[in-house]
Amino acid sequence: MPRQSALFLCAFFAACSTPMKVVRLDTGRGEPIVHVPRLEGEPEKVGRTAFKEALAKHGRTVPPSERPLEFARQLFGMSERSGWYRYERKSRRLFSLGAENELKVEISPADEALNRLYVLWCGRTWGPPPRDCLRLLMDRPLLDGEGKYALAMAMAQGAVLGEMKEAFGHLVSPEAIAATLTGAMTMYLMLWLLPEPVSKGVAALMTVGLVSYLGWELVWKLIAGWREMVAAVDEATTFEEIRTAAEQFARVMGDKGAKALVMMATVAAGNTAAGMAAKMPTLPGAGKAAAVAEAQMNIRFSAAALAQVKAVALHAEGVIVTLAPTAVAMTAHGNSGGPTGTQVQPLPSGGPGKWIQVDESMSGNARTYQAQITGAPKGYAYRVTRGPEEVDFDGFEQGVLLEVKGNGYAQWIDHKLNFFKIFEGGPKMLDQARRQLRAARGTPIRWVVAEEKLASVLRKMFADANLPIEVIHVLPAP
Repeated sequence: MPRQSALFLCAFFAACSTPMKVVRLDTGRGEPIVHVPRLEGEPEKVGRTAFKEALAKHGRTVPPSERPLEFARQLFGMSERSGWYRYERKSRRLFSLGAENELKVEISPADEALNRLYVLWCGRTWGPPPRDCLRLLMDRPLLDGEGKYALAMAMAQGAVLGEMKEAFGHLVSPEAIAATLTGAMTMYLMLWLLPEPVSKGVAALMTVGLVSYLGWELVWKLIAGWREMVAAVDEATTFEEIRTAAEQFARVMGDKGAKALVMMATVAAGNTAAGMAAKMPTLPGAGKAAAVAEAQMNIRFSAAALAQVKAVALHAEGVIVTLAPTAVAMTAHGNSGGPTGTQVQPLPSGGPGKWIQVDESMSGNARTYQAQITGAPKGYAYRVTRGPEEVDFDGFEQGVLLEVKGNGYAQWIDHKLNFFKIFEGGPKMLDQARRQLRAARGTPIRWVVAEEKLASVLRKMFADANLPIEVIHVLPAP
């Protein structure tokens, strides 16, 4: 590890040895929102059955990568930290050697022994024959630094490996899926060993998810434990020394930390940030995680809110969470006393209209979903007046007018993504969209819908009608 990285991390973890002071939520507009974390009971403990069901459900989208560490670097936007190169003396240039190149290198007896014991471990873990089960030797002759970290990570996850095997048993290549997740977990934690560590995209959501399921205190211990494990692995020269370092890290993680890390890696791998945000609220224990997210980060654990998280930076004074400038109902201002995941915020001021109380006829589920997306109290609408015409929207946030559609529409859509002719709601929604556009007069409009099928129909319908309205799909909070 570079000396400057070590010095920064020493200062960082020394400052974080006591409870973290503040979380700053920064949209880039004005001063950040400062939040002092508070305790909200014990974070969720996910049971064995629920854990396996979550992995079985979301594991289907995890790609069985042949080079898991390289895949993880691309997933998290990381640059190469090491590799094999050929030096050309005449031009004084280095050329990267990939799997297609023949690499001749003299392997020391210690490295050869490590390779042999690694493949034997694979044979014992996944069944014979001995092999490169973690795909760490695909384009290199020996276990390098990152390969050793990945091996240690796999060993540390031994307590939940049985559950992972059972969950992925129906997939074509359970071993390859587990290798992909091991690479993702390894490279994610490597992000926190960089100077002034910042996680972005799906890595930022992994951080938010881990805090929501574990709380800040255990996350600090997890990162500090990983730092110590990496240092121990760097000094290790034998397989047993790597195993000892892995066992120490496993004790730091515990069952709760191991499961949370695997779940977050599973919904991150093969997903965009938006896709991951939609899946996180459907994970087991999301209800309790939502309460912890609000208490310790002032963040709502809903798909719409999570999709606005762009980066999480750790520093000696606390944490900075960077949000999209157009974040919709992102922060949870206090406890509304309502259901978890549908916290009510003070009504946003400004914009082209005003908030009014309305008596709309809708189901309880639809009303709850509307509050989840807009953050407004149930029974409120945002009215825009243009001349004699009054047009209601479901919300207004960060300069965007919101329209929300809950469940119940997909049953009226055919396989060609058209509304059935008997359904009168299609033409009515098109007319509603046209009226909203006239009233908005250039203010952006976003329709948020609970059903993916409806989102596809509306995008097609609005495009055909030349209506510049954004449509996004957000699952209802559990």
